[in-house]
Formats: sequence, C-alpha cells, structure tokens
Amino acid sequence: MLLAGSLHTQREIKLLFGQLDVGLITDEVLKLTAKTISRVHGTDEAKEGSTAFLAKRPASWMPKD
Repeated sequence: MLLAGSLHTQREIKLLFGQLDVGLITDEVLKLTAKTISRVHGTDEAKEGSTAFLAKRPASWMPKD
C-alpha cells in the first residue's frame, strides 16, 4: 500500500525512517512521526488522496492501466 502513496509522501516517510533507530518507540520517535504526519496531511496530494479514496477512484498519481 505504501507504493500507492504520492511521491511527496513517500519522500517524507523515507526521511522519517532515516531519522529513526530500530528499537523502542520513544517520545522523540512519536514527536518526529507527528511532525511528519502534520507536514504531509495538509498538502494538495493528501487532499487528492482522501478525495479519491472517498470517491472510490484511483488517485491522480496512480498509473493508468
């Protein structure tokens, strides 16, 4: 499902993962995750993804078959 995400969101998630260490979920991990989600949530791509999901159609960035 991650591969179905927008390019911007995929970049943000990769940046987040690059900042995290494997291990316990600490307060720092929660803060970084929350910042990433809030940064991505308000983008046009996020709005398009939500709209597409509710309309039961592919998002605009999905390849056409």
